Amino acid sequence: MKPTEAYIAARFAEYNALFFGGKLPVPIFRSGNARSMLGHLRYRRKRSLLGRVTYSDFVLTVSSRFDMPEEEVQDTIIHEMIHLYILSSGIRDTSAHGRVFRTWMQKINTEYGRHITISHRFTRDELAADTHLRKHCFCVCELPDGRKGITVTAESAVFSIYRQLPKVFTLRSCRWYGSTDPYFNRFPHVRTPKIFIVDGEELEPYLKSSVELTCDGSSIRPV
Repeated sequence: MKPTEAYIAARFAEYNALFFGGKLPVPIFRSGNARSMLGHLRYRRKRSLLGRVTYSDFVLTVSSRFDMPEEEVQDTIIHEMIHLYILSSGIRDTSAHGRVFRTWMQKINTEYGRHITISHRFTRDELAADTHLRKHCFCVCELPDGRKGITVTAESAVFSIYRQLPKVFTLRSCRWYGSTDPYFNRFPHVRTPKIFIVDGEELEPYLKSSVELTCDGSSIRPV
């Protein structure tokens, strides 16, 4: 399923009463389009003159980019609600998913048969389900051992990546392309040099439908 804001709000009300005694502040609900995370809790952080930190203006977002099982959507909502409980209660945890968070996660999983996790690793099927059309500028690299790698760049980082890739990695070759094919949605748009190893045979058909680009460090254009 792909969660709507109404669905997120309904489940929040249900779980707030069930797990937190109805004490959580009600945030703004959003159905987002993030590809790198299923859920996110945004907030405003304020420090008083005495150094006390408080949190407010919470926004709870669940991604609707992927068609997920309903139970996974629900667990994502509960995951963000644990963060909301900790922050709104002024509890200090050992880290973002520290001792307090893990204690609550284990308690809810054990007592209510949930399967909340610290993070979600997207499957190949989930990544392939992202069919949005968007522009991608990317470099296909060949490593010394013959493996192929791909670097999809953030728009503002193209020239920086162009200059840094050969300095950070030992490469046989680098070829630049542009494409709107949804296949490339599965790769993060990076701002620092990172290479993601790919199957050369799987990649080849997508390169044939891409536009090869030439880059000189200050401009990039079709060959």
